[in-house]
Amino acid sequence: MNMEPFMACVVTGIHIPDMQAFYDYLFDTSSKIVAAGKEIERPMVFVLTIRGELALIPTSGTKDHIVAFQKAIVLEPEIRACALVFEAWVSRQMQKDESKLIQASDDPAREEAIIVSIMTYGRQAFTFSIIERPANIVHKGQFKWIDHADIKGRFVL
Repeated sequence: MNMEPFMACVVTGIHIPDMQAFYDYLFDTSSKIVAAGKEIERPMVFVLTIRGELALIPTSGTKDHIVAFQKAIVLEPEIRACALVFEAWVSRQMQKDESKLIQASDDPAREEAIIVSIMTYGRQAFTFSIIERPANIVHKGQFKWIDHADIKGRFVL
């Protein structure tokens, strides 16, 4: 894998003690962007070291390259977790009834959401936080580890 698009990083100097605090930080950061009336145009990538240090990795390339980076970086011994934060359309119908799967883009009742995907070496959390436009409010989704049998897709471990 070509790691060149991911080489630069900005260490924020923030200490993150655990995964819930990592998720809280990611949610707070993304909800401030939405509250300012802006959109998350490219996936944001955050890396958490085993010492609790946080880095923001500037990204370029396709979403598939970014996901490949996330899956590769969590294999490094010094990395505790890697998170992707991005906006996407979600459909509640997709989540409720698998026999009637439709693309979120085809669902007239779809909702805009902040997606946070936190991946470690052996597990993954995937949260959906619904965005209420035009008020630019984000409703915090619940942080929980997923069962990989329940969810499929390119963003899943």
